[in-house]
Amino acid sequence: MAFDAQLELIYSEKATKDLGVDYWVVNQQFTCILDAEKDQFVTIPKGFLTDGASVPRMFWTFFPSWGKYGQAACVHDFLCEYLIISDNGKIRNITRKECDQFCLKLL
Repeated sequence: MAFDAQLELIYSEKATKDLGVDYWVVNQQFTCILDAEKDQFVTIPKGFLTDGASVPRMFWTFFPSWGKYGQAACVHDFLCEYLIISDNGKIRNITRKECDQFCLKLL
């Protein structure tokens, strides 16, 4: 699995205030290649809201909300919300289990 661009985020004071949890906005669209051989990928659009990895505070030392897991967390948030990927040129619905399996491979 690979990304075509680095993760760029901007803190969203409005979303954070409205939703009660820290939220960031994706500032540059990026694509995550889920399986190159099967031509499976997902594109995270500019403007997508994410809260990073949902990790209990006591585990932040080992699994921070951002850092090296930030882009995977963003992809996971997107897949959980929309449950779709591009699969061999067509949009395909996926299950929550498939979503989690794709994202575990990103870690």
